[in-house]
Amino acid sequence: MRDAPFNTSMREFIAFLHEIGTIMYVGGILSHIVIGAMFAHSDPQTTVTVYAYKLQSAYILILPGLALKVVTDLILWFGYRERAWWMRIKLACTAFLTVNAFVFLVPMMPQLLALAEAAIPEGQLSKAFLDLEHREKLVGMSNVIPLVTEMLMTAALRGVAETALADPWTAPRSSGMPDGIVEVSINGSDLKGWVEKSGHLWRTGRGTPPAKVNARLSFDDIDTAFGLFTGTVVALKALGRGKISIRGKVPMIQVLFPLLDRFGEIMAWGKDSRGAKS
Repeated sequence: MRDAPFNTSMREFIAFLHEIGTIMYVGGILSHIVIGAMFAHSDPQTTVTVYAYKLQSAYILILPGLALKVVTDLILWFGYRERAWWMRIKLACTAFLTVNAFVFLVPMMPQLLALAEAAIPEGQLSKAFLDLEHREKLVGMSNVIPLVTEMLMTAALRGVAETALADPWTAPRSSGMPDGIVEVSINGSDLKGWVEKSGHLWRTGRGTPPAKVNARLSFDDIDTAFGLFTGTVVALKALGRGKISIRGKVPMIQVLFPLLDRFGEIMAWGKDSRGAKS
C-alpha cells in the first residue's frame, strides 16, 4: 500500500534535510583537507589562522551537519521503521563518523591551535604539533570514506530520472516504460535505491521503496555500478557477463538499461556520442 500524500511529502522533506546535513558535513571536512594542503609546512602564525578557521568551520558546518544526518536517520529508523540492512550499516557508519568527530576531530582543534600559538616565539612548529596534526589529517580523511559511495548512488539515480525526462534521445523511449518501481542495489554493500515511474512523473530515492517493488536490478559489485554510472561499462554487456542480475517486470528493466547507459555517456567527460564501451 502506498504512503499517504502527507507521509510521502514528509519523508521527502526528511530526505532533503539529510542531504543538507551531508552537504554541510562533507563540505566542512573537504575544506579542512584543502586548506591544510594549501598551507602545509607554514610558519606558526599562518598555522594559527588555519586552525582558527578549522575550529570555527567544525562548529558551524561539520557538527551541525552531522547532527542533522543523525536526527534524520533516527527519524527514518523509528518513525518510518526503516529496518533494512542498508539502514543498519548506514547507522553504524554514522556512529563511526560521530565518534570520530566528537572524540577525535573536534577535541584536537583547540590542542593544535594552542600548540601553534605556543610555537610563535620560537618561529618553528614543535614535534608535538606535527605528530598531532598527522593524526588529525588521518581522522579527517577517514570521515569521507563512508559517504562517497552513498553519494554516488544517489546522484546516479537522480541523473537517470532527469535523463529520462530531458534527454532528447531517451525521452521518447522512456515514455514506454510501464509504471512501477525498480529497486537498485549493490551486492555486498548497504547501498540500495529506487526509481519510480508514474505516468510522466519520475521519482528516485535511497533505501526501501515507498511501495511494492515491481522489478529489481542488482549489481554484482561496486566496480560494475561505478563503471555504469560513469560511462565505462555497458549495461547489456554487464548483464551478459553476470555482473548484473534482474528480477520482476523485465520490460521495466529493458527501458531502464538505455537510461543507465545514456546517463553514463553524459557523465563520461560530457560526451554526447553513443560510442562503444567495454
